Amino acid sequence: MTTSKFAGASKAVATRDFVVFQIKLAIDGVKDIVVFNLSIVAILIDLLVGRRGSARCFYRVVRASRNFDRWLRLHATKGEGAHLHRLSHNLEEGNAQTPAPLADSSVRLRR
Repeated sequence: MTTSKFAGASKAVATRDFVVFQIKLAIDGVKDIVVFNLSIVAILIDLLVGRRGSARCFYRVVRASRNFDRWLRLHATKGEGAHLHRLSHNLEEGNAQTPAPLADSSVRLRR
């Protein structure tokens, strides 16, 4: 029988995580509506006013949306261990060291 990684979370922690998750979902939903509309306006500005071959406004919206998602950390919970989210974020950014077993295997694969 396997145990869940959430098995150690108390009811109070689970309730807190539920409330925080619901708030984050609502915030993320509002962000999606705003970004949807901003992206349309941004691409129109880029196509009509921007320099040839440049889509600066559109990619600024994309970058801002990505940064907001990283800040919101929608799926990070206290019961799960938010450190896992930080590790995955650091790996995406290339700021974290690869764990030794993975680093060793990647060296072997390159050979």
